[in-house]
Amino acid sequence: MDRKEVEEKVKNLLIEILGVSRNKINSETRLVEDLGADSLSAVEILYAIKEEFEVDIPQKALARAYKVKDVIDYLMRHIKK
Repeated sequence: MDRKEVEEKVKNLLIEILGVSRNKINSETRLVEDLGADSLSAVEILYAIKEEFEVDIPQKALARAYKVKDVIDYLMRHIKK
């Protein structure tokens, strides 16, 4: 899976979970400040990522994911090739 495909899937998950519009999300978008993610939505995001990509992201790793690109970078390092 290439980076663009991962980025699109992550954006779609964020749109669905957080109820934001697509034009609010880019790689530099901040999860908490820009999209309003909270601890409950973080759990939903973790579960959705596990289902979509078959990758477990520890909650500590997501807590360090400040921007959308941080989530994508993590996935690119851990997706089964």
